[in-house]
Amino acid sequence: MEVRGFSVGPLATNTYLVRVGEVALAIDPGQGAAEVLTEAAEQLGVTIETVLNTHGHWDHVADNAALLRKVEAGLLIHGDDAEMITTETPLTFGMDLPWEPSTPTGLLEDGAEVRVGEERFVVLHTPGHTPGGVCLWWEEGEVLIAGDTLFAGTYGRVDLPGSDPARMVESLRRLTELPDATRVYPGHGPETTIGAERDWMERL
Repeated sequence: MEVRGFSVGPLATNTYLVRVGEVALAIDPGQGAAEVLTEAAEQLGVTIETVLNTHGHWDHVADNAALLRKVEAGLLIHGDDAEMITTETPLTFGMDLPWEPSTPTGLLEDGAEVRVGEERFVVLHTPGHTPGGVCLWWEEGEVLIAGDTLFAGTYGRVDLPGSDPARMVESLRRLTELPDATRVYPGHGPETTIGAERDWMERL
């Protein structure tokens, strides 16, 4: 499995292309990601089979519809955040931003599997930043796609509509159960590891 990350949009959102053989999973297509992801897929010679949102905030889902016009793929999001991508009036953080709703083809649940070729991620429901936030855990390779649950040195905002500080603490403590060597690919900022973040997460 190969994970390629790109920073897109006005909030420098990380979007990811996860490749296994000739197929790929696209994660969090923020504004401008449709072109970036399809160009990367073409260069790698892979087919994007699935698009997945770690949560429903605008900066992670703005190019859902644009990407799905370019590729024949399913769209997955946790059920608790599904309304955030189907709505005509998204949360845009006070900015005047372009928006096109999208419709999921499947809803994620805790413990579900998301397959990419012969590999699989396990869905970890990690609410707090949003009700339906998820992380993706690839146990064999010790890789976590963390969305806005965990960043290098901090975590996603819990002062937004639908956020819950107490649930965020529970989610972060759950992530401390993963091995220290786990590589963390966050929704914003640089990569990190569980080991590098463990001390402050365990003090929450």
